[in-house]
Amino acid sequence: MGVVFNTLSVAEALVFRRTLLAIVVAINCLAICVGAYTLYDSRQLYDRQAEAESRNLARALDENLAVSLGRVEVTLGSVVDRLEEELSRHATLQEVSLASFIKRAESHLGAHARVRVSDESGMVILGGDVVPGTA
Repeated sequence: MGVVFNTLSVAEALVFRRTLLAIVVAINCLAICVGAYTLYDSRQLYDRQAEAESRNLARALDENLAVSLGRVEVTLGSVVDRLEEELSRHATLQEVSLASFIKRAESHLGAHARVRVSDESGMVILGGDVVPGTA
């Protein structure tokens, strides 16, 4: 018993080829659409993640800055209170004791912050690098 193949006519072969080509083109178009949608969806996801990370970073910087400014405000308030107390007790400032107080107050501010005290003419009279009585 032999295998019998039905041969297609030229017209049927042409229709078969066109149908096969249309199916291949349709599958390729579908693959391109799925790939484009995946890229678009991935881009949207990364944009949302970048926005969330930016908000988190801004919030962290804001909190850090608020803490630092709060520390500066408290330190400057204590220096002002001490200076006013010295002026109310004595007619002049006790520069040596105030210089050591200011140095201790600066240690609460951080590495790069400094406290300076100036007189009414704007001359710096107290601070970390200021020698009392020479300004």
